[in-house]
Amino acid sequence: MRGRDVLVGRPLSAATELPIGAGIVAVRCVMIGTTSFDGLSSTVQWSELAPDLQRAFTSLGVSAHGATELAGTAAGFTSLGLFLLASIKR
Repeated sequence: MRGRDVLVGRPLSAATELPIGAGIVAVRCVMIGTTSFDGLSSTVQWSELAPDLQRAFTSLGVSAHGATELAGTAAGFTSLGLFLLASIKR
């Protein structure tokens, strides 16, 4: 907003203008990963996949709580990877 005017722009268009500093890449990755996982976790596909991932991690000797966290982490990294692949200019 500038004064009383509301400006509309493309999402993340100013992200390239952000000065690079220590930890900024990590912050961006966490922001994108968290948002991606939040959206992914509410889908039907995640509801169907989560129990299978939990069983797989539990069979590797991970506790039930740890299996849930690992399943979420795996989904978050998958979401981030897909986002990054989709954002590569060809």
